[in-house]
Amino acid sequence: MRNIVFPNFVKVVLFSLMLINLAGCDFGEDVNINNYKINPYVYTETYNLIKVPVPSGGIVFPTGIHDDKTASIEKAFYIGEIPITNALWDTVARWAVEREYGYYYGLYHKHHEAYFNNGFYSYDEKKYNYYEVFNPNAPITQLFGYGYNAYSHKYIFITAFYVIPVWCNAFTEWYNEKYGTNLIPVYQDAYGNTIRFLNNSDIFVDTANPEATGFRLPSLEEWELAARWNDNSSTNYVTKTINGINFNEQYIKFTKGDSASGALFSGDYQRVAVHGGKHPEIVKTKEPNVLGLYDMSGNIWERTSSWHTVRFNSYTYIPTSRLKGGDFVSNQNEFAVGYTRELYWMENESIHDYVGFRVVRNAE
Repeated sequence: MRNIVFPNFVKVVLFSLMLINLAGCDFGEDVNINNYKINPYVYTETYNLIKVPVPSGGIVFPTGIHDDKTASIEKAFYIGEIPITNALWDTVARWAVEREYGYYYGLYHKHHEAYFNNGFYSYDEKKYNYYEVFNPNAPITQLFGYGYNAYSHKYIFITAFYVIPVWCNAFTEWYNEKYGTNLIPVYQDAYGNTIRFLNNSDIFVDTANPEATGFRLPSLEEWELAARWNDNSSTNYVTKTINGINFNEQYIKFTKGDSASGALFSGDYQRVAVHGGKHPEIVKTKEPNVLGLYDMSGNIWERTSSWHTVRFNSYTYIPTSRLKGGDFVSNQNEFAVGYTRELYWMENESIHDYVGFRVVRNAE
């Protein structure tokens, strides 16, 4: 896992965009964060983590939809069996806010239930039912937080790009309390302090401690390795020689790049991918991949921590984040483990009902 550091002029542009975004998200409502009207979700399950058993010395694997490139991972890691659900997000968020976790309290999503299919509706308890619209066992998408904007002195909506690192750190500390572990939060500010709030531009570059054992977003390579892992299966695996490596002769096999995760052949996506609906569905309704991971293809696009910079205009460069897996309205090509979608900067600050995430952590 690499720390991502943008040049100073890019940081200035990013911070300016943040201020514009924060100002633009003000819905003119002064809300007491303690008056959270909707009954809380309660997460009663165990969030299972599955180890991706990278052998000592690392592993090289095919990448891309055409299996024309390779990537490498040096160390084993754990990845969530399922994406983060509404129930888990809400349970951790409430735990964190009760502990005064966050200057903006950017973890509540008071109006989450009022957003659906990218449409905004004024909250009306008689008209909209939280539990009917957003199932607690479906992946969380769209709004990821609701917090105080120090610039406008109003409560605003906080989008995923800002709040996910804060939530991951909260999840780490919640997990420690619940299970008696001693995981170290990953995301830090420029001074090496654990990020528990959203009050500076350090959040943009996701300054991360690569040795920390807590929860974080997967890198693009980690996600694709977990999606492709095929053990020693003789079904639907890459047989090409790529960059001098004959993958037909490798003991560990990898699912072909044009296939969904867990597919037995390139067109075998209906068995493993949630698709054809109008919104994210309950997780674990389809078959898992070889590692036992569910919804790696379909249901929601999943965020990774991987970025690259593109030209915005003649003098500005902006970062794009990379998504994997496809969603509930994706096609076969987007379900493919080798396919990557670029989410541009402004899209990151938009409200989506099709983008979520799952977490990983380093193996001890």
